[in-house]
Amino acid sequence: MSIARTTACTTKLPRTGTKVQLAKTLGVSRASLYYQPKRPLIDQELKCQVESVLTNHPSYGHKRIALELKFNKKRIRRVMKKFGIQPYRRQPKCPYKQEDQNKPVAQYQNHIKYICPIKPNVVWVSDFTYIRFQERFIYLGYSYGFIY
Repeated sequence: MSIARTTACTTKLPRTGTKVQLAKTLGVSRASLYYQPKRPLIDQELKCQVESVLTNHPSYGHKRIALELKFNKKRIRRVMKKFGIQPYRRQPKCPYKQEDQNKPVAQYQNHIKYICPIKPNVVWVSDFTYIRFQERFIYLGYSYGFIY
């Protein structure tokens, strides 16, 4: 049953009435009103076990935790998702040049940003780099004419 339907039904429910009327109004069986799930207790115990493994091995994911605890990896993943448990993940370092820090943005503008070249040899690109080879550097430069 959707949340919107449940909310709509509960607002229309009479304040007094039997559970038979309540179940009929909600469109569920009478037995479901008495249902107490057992899974939260089991999940809570498994959560404690997962957290104890993560204290010893903080970077273990759900597969390694499942191997450690000898449980199904899908069960471990479901519990970790349910309680928001995530292993430690090292943040990737963004490549940046140290000498570019705290400097103003370059004044060179992109002149071809709004150009739509229709024929070849209108926009050219060039670059160079160096390659270390036998204790020396070999410089490599290229230029390329292309159409977007």
